[in-house]
Amino acid sequence: MIPVGRNHGLDVLRALAIMGVLLLHAGMAIPEIPASLQWIFSFGWSGVDLFFVLSGFLIGRQVFEDKSSESTGRKLKTFWIKRWYRTFPLYYFVLSIYVMVKPLFGYTFKGWSLSYLFFLQNYLPPQDFVQSWSLCIEEQFYIVFPILAYGLWTRQKNKWFWLLPVAVSFLSRLYLWNTGMFAETNDTIVSPFVRFPTHTHLDGISCGVFLAATFPEWNRKSLSFKRSLGMAGIALITACFYLTGAWLSGFAVVYSFTLMSVAFAFCLIGVYDLKFSSVMMVPVYRLSLWSYSLYLWNNLAMKIPEKMPGFSWPLQFLAFFAGSLMISAFTYKFIEVPFLKLRDRHLRNLKSVKNNQ
Repeated sequence: MIPVGRNHGLDVLRALAIMGVLLLHAGMAIPEIPASLQWIFSFGWSGVDLFFVLSGFLIGRQVFEDKSSESTGRKLKTFWIKRWYRTFPLYYFVLSIYVMVKPLFGYTFKGWSLSYLFFLQNYLPPQDFVQSWSLCIEEQFYIVFPILAYGLWTRQKNKWFWLLPVAVSFLSRLYLWNTGMFAETNDTIVSPFVRFPTHTHLDGISCGVFLAATFPEWNRKSLSFKRSLGMAGIALITACFYLTGAWLSGFAVVYSFTLMSVAFAFCLIGVYDLKFSSVMMVPVYRLSLWSYSLYLWNNLAMKIPEKMPGFSWPLQFLAFFAGSLMISAFTYKFIEVPFLKLRDRHLRNLKSVKNNQ
């Protein structure tokens, strides 16, 4: 069953984001996939940028719509409790698999350091558990954003302030380009100087927060206006793919994340109030629900095709997806859900203590 009140449009975007990441990694793990499909799958790098826009929007709305009279300190405490119960348990569980279990099967952890415990590995950069770079950006965002939004003058009334990180990231990448720090590499998409650091990749989160800050304005617009923006977003995505190519290289690394983030922001507005049939939404809802687990596990699931050298690529492809889905469904049910219940209990206890004071 799909819970009442789920936003179908946002679930569709979240499902598309994780599918992009999965297809990208499937193409990397299974060389026998036909070249035409490899080319299509290689555009999956944009899934992370879509996640960033969604995260900025959802977290921004959570903060901007908080009209309670609680103190700033209590609001910050509540915010961090919600976020850390949601993200920490599964992250540290998967990290422990990488560090302690994976070596038992002949795969050593490359470049281990204590930075993984504090979400700082995106500045090293990570050599293993590589997908964690985006989680570092998220966690650093969770720390800084509520302090700015709750504690300083920048709150919702200063809406344009929230686009400042877009300029910071764009100019940071432009500086790196001008200094030649990544001009000679053909694989700039995974460059530690460009894609991984927080200050060079805040475009999507910033656009999402801006959408949250301006939500009352654009949500009042007509359906035709929203759908037109959505179509403009699709056109902009197509243009970005045409300009950048499947794999980012050269100067495209400077502007692509900004262009893609704006495009996804337009798409979010376009689909925000869409409703789809229940039959269609069941698999979409599950993908959306398991997206965090899928993102953390799918790099390990890439090892599955390696163990199937004699099988055809379609079977390897199905095994990769089936393995990713099964382990993600399992850890969602037995790790994520129990900690979410614990989080709710913790928040109820805090509220009870406050009411008794």
